[in-house]
Amino acid sequence: MKAIIMAGGPSSRLRPLTKYIPKCMLKVNIHEDTTIIDTQIIMLNHFGIKDIVVVTGFAADKLKNHLSKYKGVVNIKFVNNKKYLETYPAYAFWLTKKYLNDTFIYLNGDVVFHPKVLQMIIKSKKDSVTAIKKASWDAEEVNVITNKKSEIIEIGKHISKELSSGEFVGVTKIGKEFGKRFINALDYFKSKNENRRFAADAINLAIQNWGGKIHEIDMTKWPVVEIDTIKDYNEAKKFWNSIKNDFEDINTN
Repeated sequence: MKAIIMAGGPSSRLRPLTKYIPKCMLKVNIHEDTTIIDTQIIMLNHFGIKDIVVVTGFAADKLKNHLSKYKGVVNIKFVNNKKYLETYPAYAFWLTKKYLNDTFIYLNGDVVFHPKVLQMIIKSKKDSVTAIKKASWDAEEVNVITNKKSEIIEIGKHISKELSSGEFVGVTKIGKEFGKRFINALDYFKSKNENRRFAADAINLAIQNWGGKIHEIDMTKWPVVEIDTIKDYNEAKKFWNSIKNDFEDINTN
């Protein structure tokens, strides 16, 4: 199993904090220089995932230099999306196609989460699963509709408050079977020059057009913050300090 981390966006909403660095390099613990992507890589390594693909874009060289400290610890490959200003994550995912031939963990590089979230995603016996949380509905967020079998039957920003079963949080495992359909969706968007599509759009197309099966895991009880605004960032730093001991346990064991 490998991991794909999407870390290439310019993140204009967090400027001036992200004027010179990608969002994933924001520090969640200033005194110890722990960044968002550091937390993700340390957790992945702890849970046995050593092969990691990082999709870069904005400030790619700074991110590559930052992650050089993991040489010999994990195997990081970089895929640079040179069109990061004009494309969305589905296009960036399409650039990683050669790495999608087996089960992989997909992380958005702006998500801070409790180690238990990743552990439950990795250990799930389902082919493909994604973390959701029962949060107040927000039109700007990606929401999901699930059935009684906990299968996601629709996902996207278009889902209404009335139909939403929860919010997609950007921690996902995609197995071989769903992965084939996911690649079909990425290829479809590329063939139609639909380069401003989110990864969730590709997941949705894989479900709708090719019958892909992906299940939800409710992570509402575990802290998860997707950082889009200064408010989100402050919330992430606050909660990170509250679970600092949990993180240090996996970082040292």
